[in-house]
Amino acid sequence: MTKQSNDCKQQYSSTKSHFTRVFEYSLLLGLIGALIFILTRIFRSENSHTKPSNGTSSKEAKVNPNTSRSTTQQTTVSISGWVHDTNKNAIQHAQVCISTAGKKSLYTESQCTSVSEQGQYSIKNLTPGTYRVTAFGPEFIPQIYKNETVDFLVLKAHEERNSVNFMLEPGGFEVKGRVKNAGGMGIDKAKVRIYAHTNAWNISLQTNAQGEFAAWVPKSTIKVSAVADGFTEESITLEAPTQNAAITLIPESILIGRVIHAETNSPMEGVSIHIPRDTLDSVETDSNGWFRLTHLKPGMYKPKEKPLDLQGRRKKVYT
Repeated sequence: MTKQSNDCKQQYSSTKSHFTRVFEYSLLLGLIGALIFILTRIFRSENSHTKPSNGTSSKEAKVNPNTSRSTTQQTTVSISGWVHDTNKNAIQHAQVCISTAGKKSLYTESQCTSVSEQGQYSIKNLTPGTYRVTAFGPEFIPQIYKNETVDFLVLKAHEERNSVNFMLEPGGFEVKGRVKNAGGMGIDKAKVRIYAHTNAWNISLQTNAQGEFAAWVPKSTIKVSAVADGFTEESITLEAPTQNAAITLIPESILIGRVIHAETNSPMEGVSIHIPRDTLDSVETDSNGWFRLTHLKPGMYKPKEKPLDLQGRRKKVYT
């Protein structure tokens, strides 16, 4: 009995010693692995501060911040000029606004600037494109800049267009208004367009933090439209002058859809989608065939496509 007990103790001791060695080996291997990981991170960190060689797949090698900044500066365009009255005097508190031309929607690039005491102005950091420029000031009739026979400017890359000048005639009346939501709160940076029914002039501007806007227009029937992020586009018609051009915007509805080829069932990229008889601009499908129409009022819509040499099937949808 004693011999069997001693054998069991020896076997237990041997087994314990074996597991102890396995544990020690595992711990040693873990420490070695941790050391290799730390050294690898230090090596990569040091290399990240050096300039990669040509042909490397590193992102730093593909993007040169100085080159990128220089390219952006070179592709932007600017305009400058003066705003005078018919006696060639500077018009105090005048403004010049530029907006993207050829768009139905208000939701386009626009920018306004105040004219200096000497009547000078400049608008910079514009992207190349087609623009409409308007000047207006207290007690003067607004004017659209006309280049020969057209009322828009085509600005090309690297261009600095000077002498975009205005000579305004007296006879303007002030129009004040406010853009608000359904709860009565003013909407900051809402885009506002004021224009004549004859399209003889139009003014694009933005509201202040209280949702307020003001402009000077001729005494006539005018239309005021407004839109903002997350809201629909709304319009009102009124007689100028007025101090109460109030526009209430409601939350937008969004229509999301996809265009696929009827035979191959593959997504179609670059298909133009729009809503007939709507003031919103068309959108194009992405590489996966998806499109997104925003600023829609609640209701029923039948989107229409303009693919190349293809005819799709439309469905009525509710938003």
